[in-house]
Amino acid sequence: MSIYVCYRGDCDNLALQQPGDPLFVAQDALGRNWLCIETRLSEIPSRLPDSVAEVMQAQKLAHKQGLSVEGTQQKFLDCPDEARLRRQLILDTYPPKLESADRLRQAGWIDHKWSQHCGKVMLIFNKGQDNLTAEGDSENEAWYRAAQKALGSRSELQKEKATMSLTIQAAPAPLRTDEYGVVRVGNSQVLLDVVIREFKGGAGPEDIAGGYSTLELADIYAVIAYYLRHQQEVDEYLQARREAAERQRGEIESKQPGRAELRAKLLARKAQMEQGHASPSK
Repeated sequence: MSIYVCYRGDCDNLALQQPGDPLFVAQDALGRNWLCIETRLSEIPSRLPDSVAEVMQAQKLAHKQGLSVEGTQQKFLDCPDEARLRRQLILDTYPPKLESADRLRQAGWIDHKWSQHCGKVMLIFNKGQDNLTAEGDSENEAWYRAAQKALGSRSELQKEKATMSLTIQAAPAPLRTDEYGVVRVGNSQVLLDVVIREFKGGAGPEDIAGGYSTLELADIYAVIAYYLRHQQEVDEYLQARREAAERQRGEIESKQPGRAELRAKLLARKAQMEQGHASPSK
């Protein structure tokens, strides 16, 4: 068995990575990318080293202030090989059973039976004359797959009832302001700043979607269209964000000694200690 560590989000500082260790990306049950490393640990540690915990906490705080994209999540998995790790990562990240059960209840699927055979969990739902079945390696997976099927069948029914006429609706820009006053795109944690910066740098919507997996392609097109129609207002907002970030950076740096000054103090203290420990000449 090998101990793997998986990171999601801002992974500029990777713990437990040794020189030459290969990195690979694995997706979880919700389609999110995790950066994975096979470590040289013999068992899963009870806690992260203080230095690593401090880095992750700093990234989390930066995310809350809108200075990073996602913050950082980390998890350890004990698996025999990479293939099993990929499967285990999916199993560990299915939504809880109660969340999927609530979605099924809202879709009208209430009565059900379940069984377990050869390690598989089987669910059978009844709604009038309609039946729905799903299975998985865990309860969470089976319930999640059942909820996906229920929503899919409801969507197909709605398509059958749709007419050939087209109803044109005005769609609001997929932008939202979080609790810190920072504008983010769609349901993701990606900042408006990031999409506009990539667009100004020459990236097309498909290029941006390829670099940020949590973004919907339609949302990217809509945000770019919104920017082109409200360029002055958006540019003023982005400029205000840059100025605020510069002020914050200046305040932090003003409270810390410069590198040259700090180095001089450390060298002086070292010289003083060496002089104090030196033997008197005879």
